[in-house]
Amino acid sequence: MKKFNCNTNLISDGYVKFYNFDDLYENYESLLRNQEYKYNNNHNFCCDRYLLATVVGCIEGNIKIDVESNSWYIWFGQYHAGYKVDSNKKFPYILLSIYEFIKNHDEYYNFIKKYYDLWHCVPKYENLEFFYDEFHIMDMQDNYKNLLTTMNRDLKIAKKNMDNCIIMTYEILYSSLLKLFFSQKMYNLN
Repeated sequence: MKKFNCNTNLISDGYVKFYNFDDLYENYESLLRNQEYKYNNNHNFCCDRYLLATVVGCIEGNIKIDVESNSWYIWFGQYHAGYKVDSNKKFPYILLSIYEFIKNHDEYYNFIKKYYDLWHCVPKYENLEFFYDEFHIMDMQDNYKNLLTTMNRDLKIAKKNMDNCIIMTYEILYSSLLKLFFSQKMYNLN
């Protein structure tokens, strides 16, 4: 099992360069399709708009995860939801529980997509209300590190449960995020 480097920083220019969510997804999908993965089912699972929206919601801060209490919370104005993952249940994975929720509630998926588009469709400095300033970038960095911490927590449980499908899925997802938002020469899986 590979451990994700939680000290890795999100390269903000790599993240904000995508004009909208569809552009991000096209690049993500293309990257996955060009990779040779041992388990095609995991590859196909990762190539999912809802999974990418879950990741984006975590990075943007729309989805808050509390790893200590195995819980997550989403608040989108009139929409809000939360969940506490029971580590002893058959499906104890925080990130995938969020994914399942997003997949089954289009209003949350649509909100994440619109939120991403709102911040990414605006040309730099055209509307300072929706501009990634230093504060927003630091916040995204913290959110990204929390996402990696969550994935590490889920991986430990997957290893304990000998759930190779989950392990491979998270490795593919992590590798894809690195390639989208990082310089491959600087960061790799250990």
